[in-house]
Amino acid sequence: MPETVASELLKIGILGPVLVAALWFIYKLYVDLREAEKSRVKDIESIVDKLMLTNQRWQEAFTAHSEVVKSNSAVLAEVRETMKDMEELLLEVSRQGQERRQPVRR
Repeated sequence: MPETVASELLKIGILGPVLVAALWFIYKLYVDLREAEKSRVKDIESIVDKLMLTNQRWQEAFTAHSEVVKSNSAVLAEVRETMKDMEELLLEVSRQGQERRQPVRR
């Protein structure tokens, strides 16, 4: 049946313009799809660039935070050592004060 329809359309001379129109439509659709694909690729690249920049900023922030933590740890270690020294000095002063308070035995 399709062969007879095609042969009849060919006799009338309408098959050629229909095929040309169909091919033109397919070509136009292909071009439109390629443009849409290129646009999507640009959008995706833009999003990836933004994500990479955000990731880089987070890495910089974590690195800076790590440096602050290291610095604070060093300062706290110094404070701990100073507190130990002060404790020893206070104990020594306390001992000296107790020695002076005790009556001298004769």
